[in-house]
Amino acid sequence: SFVSPGTKDETGELLGTHRWGEEVLRDTNGEFLFTQHAALRHLLYELALFSGAVVLLGTKVSTIDAVNRTVTLADSGEQLPADVIIGADGPTGLTRRLLRPVKEQLAADRMNMYR
Repeated sequence: SFVSPGTKDETGELLGTHRWGEEVLRDTNGEFLFTQHAALRHLLYELALFSGAVVLLGTKVSTIDAVNRTVTLADSGEQLPADVIIGADGPTGLTRRLLRPVKEQLAADRMNMYR
């Protein structure tokens, strides 16, 4: 097993450490990173812009077509194609309801990734 060097808050104060089991290290090839949620969101936003992505903040989506990789905007009905669709609308949001039926969801299930 491996004990992480620790997670710090914005003041630099140590919040704690985490012990990684052999299975986690094997599954992740030992590569992982601790970061604050806001810092991760900012990093993803900046990388998306740098890569040429169009980011539509506060835009409501009415449908997601995972097969054709499109989303339909709720206000205009416009369909937008995408190489990657990030539905960051939470565990009860539209993304999860459309891509994973309720019968497949588990009570403790908090993360989904589709490729």
